[in-house]
Amino acid sequence: ERGMAYVPCNNYALASNTLHDALHGTLYSEANPGWLRSVRRRMVLKGPALRGVFGAAYVTDLHMAAPVAFNFTDAWGLAFLLPFDRPLVRKLYRRFKQKVTQSGSEGAYVASSPISEKMEISDVPINTGFAAILAQGMGDTGLADAFRRYAASAFNAGWQESRYLYKGALRTLHTTSLLALSCSIEPGGEDFVKLFNDPPEHAAREEPFLAQVADPTGTVGVSQAEYRADERTLHITLRQVGDPSDVRLREPAEVALTIGNVGAAPQIEVNGQAMSDVECAYSPDGSLGFTVRVACVGGTPCAIRLYSPI
Repeated sequence: ERGMAYVPCNNYALASNTLHDALHGTLYSEANPGWLRSVRRRMVLKGPALRGVFGAAYVTDLHMAAPVAFNFTDAWGLAFLLPFDRPLVRKLYRRFKQKVTQSGSEGAYVASSPISEKMEISDVPINTGFAAILAQGMGDTGLADAFRRYAASAFNAGWQESRYLYKGALRTLHTTSLLALSCSIEPGGEDFVKLFNDPPEHAAREEPFLAQVADPTGTVGVSQAEYRADERTLHITLRQVGDPSDVRLREPAEVALTIGNVGAAPQIEVNGQAMSDVECAYSPDGSLGFTVRVACVGGTPCAIRLYSPI
């Protein structure tokens, strides 16, 4: 759209620049402050908060932003501006919150205008998903939980075999992805900022990691896979996923795990019980494989502990 600029769309240009710099040592993100200054000067709407946050688009030929805002572009724009201009997002967050609709004990949501829905620009589930990311990134966990609580009820959240989806949302996968992302961000969004701005930790490339889960049943999920350097231990938790009433009726499932970057034979525990070397298969590339029996209810913890160098 030549001659038009949008806050949420250009957030991805900012992300492309910072991620490329982090990975390849370039300096593309030096262009980011120029755009952010333009947002502050030209695209933040003045006047009553109910007008919204950002002008829907900046028209270069007119040298001005459209004097209208959409809940969709405000929620989307603020959520993914978090990694690049937290002070501005924090300043505008209070204004955005005035556009949130509270629904009592059911939670909260962000409405979508009839014209936006008719043109298939946005809908309530999408707006609410972006808003949940924003609230979580701001550390407003009460409102983030209210968004997710409303979504679970209003958008028919539930299990479809081994997948948890917001089945009542028109754009089911988009809505599910946004709300899942909101759950994965730590309150305050520090990890969300680092995700886009910090260079990779080269030491992490040498750490053990969960490389593969071979699950013939298709019912086992990974709820934890974290290496703790202070313990020299990779912690993994597996669980059977699906509707709880169905999971209780299942049998334990056997899955094969492959762990990369292991090196010397580690100490392995499954459900607190040590596993012998004969139960493991080692590969020349430094990986190992072993089988885990995953209970039908609750998590099955595994710990792969490296021996400290002498």
